[in-house]
Amino acid sequence: MISLQDSDRIDGFFTRPGSERFELFDAFDGRSGQTHPVFDIDGFIARNGTPPLPGELGCAVSHYLVLRDFVMRSERPDDYLVVAEDDIRLTADFVPVLDNVLRRPRELEMVLLSDSWGTPPGSGKSRLDSGWPWTQPIPVSPRAFSEHSMGSHALSQRCSRKVSRTCRTAGRNLLGRG
Repeated sequence: MISLQDSDRIDGFFTRPGSERFELFDAFDGRSGQTHPVFDIDGFIARNGTPPLPGELGCAVSHYLVLRDFVMRSERPDDYLVVAEDDIRLTADFVPVLDNVLRRPRELEMVLLSDSWGTPPGSGKSRLDSGWPWTQPIPVSPRAFSEHSMGSHALSQRCSRKVSRTCRTAGRNLLGRG
């Protein structure tokens, strides 16, 4: 679970069933005014016409860092990284759904477990059928989210390695590019 260490939402996250499966990952604090070498500020500005908000910077960098950490620590090809932020609240059906995903590492490389976009059923089918490159950054802004609405996702070790490799070999920092 990605969170700033001083977040008042950590306790709320860890009171929910299934939360015991998560470790706390210290988020990159975009409020610090520091940039991070993996984030392409110029690319972000070119795409959005404005510099990233502190939360946008922190969110993008934190998600990359948790992925990189998983790639470095993971030893088994059937390992999964399950990512959640501190503002989601796991529901009663989270554990059975997650268990179903974890039993299928060769079939499912990336699974969106929850989102805040209200994605219509079947909307991802055209992207899957068209060979849409899942390793490209998706231009989504945390400005659209409020408390308890960030999504969660699971990535297989294989998918995590692909995404990490793409970020490292993009020739320029990938995060923030459009």
